[in-house]
Amino acid sequence: MAREPKKYWKATHKCWYVKVAGKHIRLDPDEEKAQKLFYEVMAGRREFGPDALVAELILEFLLWSQKKHKPRTHEWYKEHLESFAKHIGRLRVQSLKPYHVEQWVEKLFPNTNNGTTIGNAMRTVVRVFNWAKKSGRIATSPLASLQRPRSTHRDVYLMPDQYKKLVASIKDEALLDLVTIMRETGCRPQEARLVESRHFDRHNRCWVFPKEEAKGGREERVVLLNGRALEITKKLALKYPEGSIFRNNRGRRWTPNAFDLRCSRLSKTLGFHVCPYAIRHTFATDAIIRGVDIVTIAELMGHKDLTMLKRIYQHVRKRSDHMRESLRKATEDAA
Repeated sequence: MAREPKKYWKATHKCWYVKVAGKHIRLDPDEEKAQKLFYEVMAGRREFGPDALVAELILEFLLWSQKKHKPRTHEWYKEHLESFAKHIGRLRVQSLKPYHVEQWVEKLFPNTNNGTTIGNAMRTVVRVFNWAKKSGRIATSPLASLQRPRSTHRDVYLMPDQYKKLVASIKDEALLDLVTIMRETGCRPQEARLVESRHFDRHNRCWVFPKEEAKGGREERVVLLNGRALEITKKLALKYPEGSIFRNNRGRRWTPNAFDLRCSRLSKTLGFHVCPYAIRHTFATDAIIRGVDIVTIAELMGHKDLTMLKRIYQHVRKRSDHMRESLRKATEDAA
């Protein structure tokens, strides 16, 4: 059986190399960078035995994902999987157990019991091993018995007084801008995180995502901006003319995990549940209460059908003031 290639240090060139099929391939003088390049060179050239590093398998999956998935999907995998790889260090495939994933999500989401958030994170890791098994890279998945939590429905709504308390509790301008833009436009969390100056149509007061960047990938997505949303977008597009315009207070693009974690901390502080989709659903619920027809609301929010909005009607029932006013209108000519 042929020996598996390994990287080696070439002192005369002060650089790391690897020999594959008789050819010496230059990697990088920095060992960490060289190791990553080594994985890239070796991707697809070998099967992964049980003593292979989990991090190697993750990197090969990410290289495959980069070619096969849309950038947004690839970034979602990349964020979670790099976090998991860092958590497990040099753990080998044969030593990986379901509890390693459970410990990781407990550390990643210390203040949440949201089944959807936790389950989605777990799913990224399970996906690596299912892919590796299906493609013949490994014989069996060590995570086949991993139990993921049941998804938590995202039909969450913030009452007017709750939203006011939420805004008052946010001292970070970057987070407040992100929350406000979602509340004023009804956009999806990922749309707010990923919008760039190039998407901003100043003349028509909107964001325009081309179909290849929009959810579903079938047609462009237009997010209309009211006065407040327009001012925030103008301010941030001027500050960040390239790349994402909504960034954290360190100037980095918001990641899904970072946004979720900030919401989890706010939930703990405020005593009621806060999540990114609660803000979007609050936009929809309040629009219904104010008399906007659901077909128009669906268009504003980028929905292709009315399924989600029909579910949101249950939030309207929580607004007793609105329901009583509706009752008055329905019966004012009676008696």
